[in-house]
Amino acid sequence: MIVLGAERSNGRFAAVDSRELFRSARTNGAWYRAELAIGLRGLGLEINSGTGRDGRYFEIAGVPEKLSERWSMRGVEIERAAQTFRTRYGRDPRAGELGSITVGTRGTKANLGAVDVDRAWRAVGEEYGFSRDQAKSLYSEREQGPPHARTSPACCSRTPPSTARW
Repeated sequence: MIVLGAERSNGRFAAVDSRELFRSARTNGAWYRAELAIGLRGLGLEINSGTGRDGRYFEIAGVPEKLSERWSMRGVEIERAAQTFRTRYGRDPRAGELGSITVGTRGTKANLGAVDVDRAWRAVGEEYGFSRDQAKSLYSEREQGPPHARTSPACCSRTPPSTARW
């Protein structure tokens, strides 16, 4: 959610000074990841917390490690670029420099034809020995399978974003 305006105590609306939002991006990211983990846990998935860089991330238990690494390649690219910076300048990049490094690793976007994301992700999963049935088996008994028939987070189901609720 992005806050563009807020109601003042006098009832008038005003634009929000977003500079503080950008300054607090790390905290906001932690909050987002915590809420996502809580939501996924509520759907019946087991969460392994304290993973990734500085233990700030989580993983879904049961997803093969090599598959997680494959889907985490962006972080590896950024870390590789940051290491190149450290080698060149003899210090860690500062926040603004790290932002530039992150943007610099994105490359250009190509105009691709329509992609069936579900099919592509399934193919990658199966490449690493992780099938749709194995993914379904990660849900606890109380919440068997993805909650397609329930209202749930848009990131976890086929519920249209306009109707998704936490």
